Amino acid sequence: MRNISELTVEEEGSVWEENWEQFRGVFLLLAWGLGLWGWYGFFHGRLGSAAFSIVLSLIFFALRWNASKAVRVSAESLWVGLLAAGSLFALYFYTALPSFYWGQDPSFWLAVHAGAVTEPIWSPLSYLIGEAVVFLFSSQVFSILPRLSAVVAAIALFVVAQELLAQFRSKSRANLIFVFFSCVVLGLSRPFWNAATMGLGLVSSLGLLLFLLFRHSLQLEKGYATVSYFLLGLLWSAHPMWGIVGLLFFLTGKPKAVEVRKNILPLFLGLSPYLWIVARREKFFPSWGGADPFIEAVKEGRQLWAGHFLNDWSWLGAVQAWGWEIAALLVWALAMALFNLLKGLEFPKRAVSMVDFWLWLLCGIGALFFYSNGTDHLGVTSLWFATGTVGFLAFSFDRRAGSVWGIDFKKVLEITSILGILIVGGLSWLPEQSYFRNQTFFPQQHALNLTRGLGSRTVLVCDDPFEFNGCLEALWMEPAGPTAFVLDKNNLDKRWYVAQWIDREPDFFFSTITGPTDLILKSVVLNNRDNWQIQWSRAELPKDWQEPSASRAVLTQLFQSEANPVDPSQFQYRYDLSSVTVNRPDLDSRSRRYLSRYTAGFKLMGDQLMTQQRYTEAIHAYDRAAKLDPLDQSAMAVLSQIYSQHNILEAAQLDYEAVVKSHPQQIDQVMKSLDEAQSRKDETKAADDLGQLVKLNTELAEAQYQLSKIYGQQGRTQEANALLEASVQVDPKQVEAQMALGHFLEKTGEWDKAEEAFRSVLTVDSQNKEAQVELWKLLNKPKS
Repeated sequence: MRNISELTVEEEGSVWEENWEQFRGVFLLLAWGLGLWGWYGFFHGRLGSAAFSIVLSLIFFALRWNASKAVRVSAESLWVGLLAAGSLFALYFYTALPSFYWGQDPSFWLAVHAGAVTEPIWSPLSYLIGEAVVFLFSSQVFSILPRLSAVVAAIALFVVAQELLAQFRSKSRANLIFVFFSCVVLGLSRPFWNAATMGLGLVSSLGLLLFLLFRHSLQLEKGYATVSYFLLGLLWSAHPMWGIVGLLFFLTGKPKAVEVRKNILPLFLGLSPYLWIVARREKFFPSWGGADPFIEAVKEGRQLWAGHFLNDWSWLGAVQAWGWEIAALLVWALAMALFNLLKGLEFPKRAVSMVDFWLWLLCGIGALFFYSNGTDHLGVTSLWFATGTVGFLAFSFDRRAGSVWGIDFKKVLEITSILGILIVGGLSWLPEQSYFRNQTFFPQQHALNLTRGLGSRTVLVCDDPFEFNGCLEALWMEPAGPTAFVLDKNNLDKRWYVAQWIDREPDFFFSTITGPTDLILKSVVLNNRDNWQIQWSRAELPKDWQEPSASRAVLTQLFQSEANPVDPSQFQYRYDLSSVTVNRPDLDSRSRRYLSRYTAGFKLMGDQLMTQQRYTEAIHAYDRAAKLDPLDQSAMAVLSQIYSQHNILEAAQLDYEAVVKSHPQQIDQVMKSLDEAQSRKDETKAADDLGQLVKLNTELAEAQYQLSKIYGQQGRTQEANALLEASVQVDPKQVEAQMALGHFLEKTGEWDKAEEAFRSVLTVDSQNKEAQVELWKLLNKPKS
């Protein structure tokens, strides 16, 4: 017979179950109410609050179906997971990128911030969660997404720790230490770190978290089948690749037809985030796929894949993206398994199931083929391949061979395995694996440079997917500015794309949409250049390009009406180059490619201005090209030739002196106009005045700097020094003037002021080697 205490415990348990069932009923009502209200608001344009409501609805559905049971938590494993996940989250938080970086990342930011349907493959669940978090933390709208990725990745690693320890036969101290260090090394690996420090990485980390919960839910008793179907739907909503992996794993369990029919509603509720695409089609201009994005994705599937492999994929890049850690863990796991198989008396015939092995291999292969050169991201399932590798290693560690040939291999392998994990973690800090990116702003700044100063009837044509999505994001970040349009040249032959343009701007004429996109663009320019300013984002026109003619505007080719011409030389003053990295060994390939665009563009601009005998603007262009790429001597050679010709130098001196005399008065006038516009709250006029003010200040600082060099050659030392100081005061970011001033002050013995000048250079460009050397020399001069 049972005693009274046992009966009391049983009764309390039944009361708790009854109360929990009532809570679950409330959860169901909340889930339906919030979901219906959220989707209604989302279809009516209330993105942030509606997304938050929808995410809450999905959470309440998960609670209703006991999704919390899908997390294995024990007293021993809890602290291991918290410690590993917490330390990695700190690293992710402080190394996360502050904004969109390159490749497809701008399209993710665009989808979250503006609700734009961007190029497949979609991840509507990630977009909804991103919009909900942005709504909650509106003051951090352009910095919260990478931190969200860090949070989700850290939670996923916590669950990984629980799953690893669950497969151990004992919770010994050695096993706990091994799992802790294994999770840390896994989190340090390049696939995980990339996923956890970029907004786009949310697609990978969220999918891994859902997949781990889904796998465990399938192992629970039949009462938890509903949550398994719900999680399977969410996996598809996280990414179709995650959905395929989840479906394959699900089908190996041979689900019964009755069970499928019974749980079809939870499955569709998990798929409901795809309503995001239905709600946002053609709501943002231009919207991918037009009125039928799903149909267009099927139609263009082969073309999208071909474009991916042709322009954004390489075997070498895909293999290198795994990093040294995963390669070392993979070799080590294989070696441990073989050693146990050959020497271990306790090792079973089959370490892992064939289903786990083939799904693990499929995830690795899929990750390779979905690799993107632009983002340095492997496919989303790379995280499961990396996790599975650590899982195989942990299995071999737990079932390692015992005493063989009189040697206690179990103890030896225990010590060497933990030391080996620490060594693998050290691989993460090799130069090629750096976790602290430098100059992360440059690709974003490139997009901002392209959109800076675009007028209301300007169309910017982009070939590069990053530039297209990045410029759309840059324009969205400043919605109060002039309305310009960004045209994707790669979609000019798509009816759904052109239809949106005709609907939005009926006076922008398309005479044909058949044939090569270059020919279509020619017809677009010829048909519209009288009424629109069209810029093509290229430093040079194609070699076989005949007509229409264009003017060089550094980063773009400018097509315009002869009746209302724009001076292309003014474009060189628009570009903010303060964040452009120069002569750095850690420059990524995309930044190098864009940097070469600036260098080539300024040189071509200089050539064009020299033929027009506009020497001052030409000097400025060549000087910028030379400073951007010191290894390219062609711009320096032209500058030397210019400075050796007395007539050219004299003409330039007169122009610079005119700018120095006239611009201060013009700046005062614009300042007064700006104050008046601000007092009238005329935002359009204030923006125009502010742009004019920036331009005049840039021109004045450049003229003062160039004139100081001319005066220096003429021996007018004091005047040259005064001009340098004035130039630095007008534009503190002008590194060349700061360096010249520092050298001048050093020669005249004013070491304290020279030190201040070199330090000012380092505040703008912390990696400037010349300033570092000069400052070091000054600090180590013997004191008199």
